[in-house]
Order: sequence, then C-alpha cells, then structure tokens
Amino acid sequence: MQHADYEQIAAKFDQNKDRLNIPPDNYLAEYLDLQPQHTARVLDVGCGTGNYLQAQMDAFAAYAVQWHGLEPSSAMLTI
Repeated sequence: MQHADYEQIAAKFDQNKDRLNIPPDNYLAEYLDLQPQHTARVLDVGCGTGNYLQAQMDAFAAYAVQWHGLEPSSAMLTI
C-alpha cells in the first residue's frame, strides 16, 4: 500500500477545487443544536491545510465552539 507524502504534495493540495467546496457538517449541526448553552470542543484530526475546519468555523460562527486542528505534516500546517 502506498501512502501519500503530504510534505511533498502540500503546495498543490488546495489546487483541487473540491477541497474548497465544503458544506456544513450535518452531524456537527445536530450536536451543536443539542448543546446550545455549553461551549463545544471540536477536534479535526488530520486537518491538512485547515479547509474543512475553516468551513465549519464559518458555518457555525454563531455557536460557542473551541476549534482545534491536529496535523502531523508541517508543510500542510504551514499553508
């Protein structure tokens, strides 16, 4: 099995426009609606360049959420 080397592909990762068209996460919406008076914590494991995380932050800006991303590739995090 071949694994992607994200250190090598980071610069081109976001050139795929599908990576930028990210809808609000329905499961996250349901979870946040169940916790309106509490601050939620969201962790995006393997967050890459942060596109998914940013899309969710934008979609759920009205909610009290602590957003966190975890990414092992320093090249992806730099972007």
